[in-house]
Amino acid sequence: MAMEKARVLVAFTVLDQLLNPNQVIEADEAIIKGLADQVDRSPEAVAYCLNNGGKIMTIQFTSAEDDLSEGKENDPPAGKEADQSTAEAEKSTQPKKGK
Repeated sequence: MAMEKARVLVAFTVLDQLLNPNQVIEADEAIIKGLADQVDRSPEAVAYCLNNGGKIMTIQFTSAEDDLSEGKENDPPAGKEADQSTAEAEKSTQPKKGK
């Protein structure tokens, strides 16, 4: 993922962080593009802010998909818990006997 800088044009909040005009944010290119009406991606706008005391704030997003791909959410249970989970799953998939 390529990181990109942009000048904040209007005040808005991202990840509980208030961003103010003339700050510079650094984030993934796709995130910057998604903020199109709120930021200016041009190198001149970023340089203007930095030359006039603007601060850089890095914004990083993590998606649920990233967490899942790393196995954080889908790790199977181990040991005795795994045996119980398997037994419960088998019970729920078998047809019930009628009277």
